[in-house]
Amino acid sequence: MKIRSSFYGAFLFTAAIAAYIGSGYLDKEQQKQNDAEQLKIEQAVKDAAATLTTVQVMAIKAAQQVATISLPAQSETSNRVRVAAETGGIIIELPIEKGQMVKTGDLLCKIDLGTRESDLAQAEANLVQAQIDYNSAVKLVKLGHVAKTTETARKAQLDGATAAVKRAAKEIERVEIKAPFGGVVENIPSKIGSLLNPGMECATISDGTIMLIVGHISERDISRIGIGLQAKIVMVTGDEFAGELTYIAAAANPKTRTFRVDITVNNEKNLIRDGMTSQISIELEKNKAHFIKKSLLTLNDNGVIGVRLVDDQNIVQFHPVTILSDKRDGVWIAGLEDEVNIISIGHEYVQAGQKVNVVTVTAEADNG
Repeated sequence: MKIRSSFYGAFLFTAAIAAYIGSGYLDKEQQKQNDAEQLKIEQAVKDAAATLTTVQVMAIKAAQQVATISLPAQSETSNRVRVAAETGGIIIELPIEKGQMVKTGDLLCKIDLGTRESDLAQAEANLVQAQIDYNSAVKLVKLGHVAKTTETARKAQLDGATAAVKRAAKEIERVEIKAPFGGVVENIPSKIGSLLNPGMECATISDGTIMLIVGHISERDISRIGIGLQAKIVMVTGDEFAGELTYIAAAANPKTRTFRVDITVNNEKNLIRDGMTSQISIELEKNKAHFIKKSLLTLNDNGVIGVRLVDDQNIVQFHPVTILSDKRDGVWIAGLEDEVNIISIGHEYVQAGQKVNVVTVTAEADNG
């Protein structure tokens, strides 16, 4: 009995040792299998990453920007007058030249007096006689020798004679045609010795100290502007001016469907000439905006303009934007969060929802 018990104990001990050793072997085998699976997964991830499109991404931040509308424009003199004759006659003096600067009241043309002086003398004589007749009528009415109606008639004759003297004197004044304001003589169609009838032009004068910069805005943007908005004007010469929006047409041009707008500009130094080309930037409201290159703008399948970004999972996203202003080296856009990662290279090769490899650059590096 003692031998059997010892044999049985030894058997159990041996079995326990074998089980322990076997369990260690099995754990190692399981670990090897797990390691192999992990290697397969890592290799699969590497293989998948190798097939992803690589794009360059730039982090950009929003800034306060005044939205503007830019328009091509042309300068126009705001005050141009065709100075016409108010009476007729032969021109005897023409003391001006084309391009000459004149001041208010300077003589432009002088017409021969003709019979105007004698007409004035006759009118003055008639006035004297009318005054005598009226005085006599007043006395006779007081004495009761004539009716009151006689005095009234003589008063009417006196008033008529007074008016005739004023007309004759005015006719003499009108023979000298003078500048209504200071400016530049642009046109002189008349010549000495030619006949100038009432309404005919003596000269054309323009005052260039105040200029209009005239542009045409689309019907899409007409609701965004209003009288009194400030504007920046850049002339073709490079000179810059500040102006104010003073006129918006009530009706669109039927051919172009655009509305005329006038920007009034101070031109005391006469740097702006009539008919010069320029660019208007009308200042609108302030917005948070991002400045990007024009090439980064794209369209989605619905024709909506926007940009392509990547999120923190490197997934491409399309975001619609609004163009606030168009500059020579880029555009200001609104509609994005304060800080975004925009695809600066490769955006045309990816679509929204696509996972990509990302190479991040700074804004300075991208601009360089």
